[in-house]
Amino acid sequence: MLKKITGQITDTFRSYPGKFWVLMGAAFIDNLGSSFLYPFFALYTTDKFGVGMTEVGKMFAVFALANLVGSLVSGVMIDKLGRKFMIVFGLLASALSSLMLGFVNQLSVFYIAVGLVGLFGMAGEPAQQVMVADLLPEEKHTEGYGLWRVAFNLAMTFGPMLGGLMAMHSYLLLFILDACFSLITALVVLIALPNTQPAPDADAQTGTDEDTNGGYGVVLRDGVFLLYVVAVILLSLVYVQLSSTLPVYLQENHQITAEHYGYMLGLNAGMIVLMQLWLAKKVSGFRLLRLMGIGAVFYTVGFALFGLVSGLIWFFVTIIVITIGEMVIDPVAQTLVMRFAPKNMRGRYLSIYGMSWLIPYAGGPYLAGLILDNYDPEMVWYLAGGLALFAGLIFIWLDYLTRRRFGEEAAKEFPVLDDLVVADDV
Repeated sequence: MLKKITGQITDTFRSYPGKFWVLMGAAFIDNLGSSFLYPFFALYTTDKFGVGMTEVGKMFAVFALANLVGSLVSGVMIDKLGRKFMIVFGLLASALSSLMLGFVNQLSVFYIAVGLVGLFGMAGEPAQQVMVADLLPEEKHTEGYGLWRVAFNLAMTFGPMLGGLMAMHSYLLLFILDACFSLITALVVLIALPNTQPAPDADAQTGTDEDTNGGYGVVLRDGVFLLYVVAVILLSLVYVQLSSTLPVYLQENHQITAEHYGYMLGLNAGMIVLMQLWLAKKVSGFRLLRLMGIGAVFYTVGFALFGLVSGLIWFFVTIIVITIGEMVIDPVAQTLVMRFAPKNMRGRYLSIYGMSWLIPYAGGPYLAGLILDNYDPEMVWYLAGGLALFAGLIFIWLDYLTRRRFGEEAAKEFPVLDDLVVADDV
């Protein structure tokens, strides 16, 4: 049995190029540093400055709006300057911004630091995601993004647990460690990775938009892609509560400590590490949009359960349900973006897709904070479940349209179809 498992691991390793594994290693190191810190950002802010979740929500909004500006610029830079440059730039900016956040003691200055983190500190992650698609053939994109998620969650398996223990003694140490890991990752990328930058697609129709507005006009005219992004925004509005609202809700309403919350995130990450690639292979024959709908159902059940259950064991069960949905959604969602995008515009498509996280971060924690501070806190989770269900219905509708117009086989890959939604289909 052990020999069989070892052989499967060896075969998996050999089926991907060496540069891809270097990228996975760099992603692991970078995310290990982040996982010490960012799961506890809301708790750190409320403890250090004595503010409520409404104020924390405003900080998330500042971060997201600044990140929106930075993302639009970095999307063009990823395509024009290459992926490696933006990864290194983002890592250096992340290291500096982490130190700023750790040493700031005034709330007004902390807002400025959060804005700078949003503007510059997240530029490297989209470039990592685009490089995954550059380094792998199209048929391996879903599994590749699954492995990227494994690297991320392998870090999250250990980081939050260790971070939760360190947070009980010194939050400053978390910021310093995050900066150190970002610098180490930048060195690895600089030495070992190529600056991937594919040539333009022969049939890419960028027109004059490429020269006049960076090519974003092409993306914004892709109506099916934008509808897809709207559905992902709804899912992200739900998922963002896991890292922003949940730790405060558990501490204030169920006396669940930061340490136990760290264990919950460790369970989430550990499941992904052990099961993500296996699940990606099992669902490889399914239609991508239907998978998104199935994942949304797991989110519906899981997040609604937070408002219905109490007790540490039940919260762990709820995390398991949500994690199953996450393992279905995340690699498929990224694969669909690469299906939509011409190769020379992957950075820009990914930047617009990034709004599916930026918009929820801008408004989600703030709105949830208003409910936590002023109304029945369980309402947050009932609303989250309802939004996830609505998003799932949009995915199923898009899946129906692709099957009706192009047949079962074409719908599995879901190619770029600007004329998909027409009057006779509605």
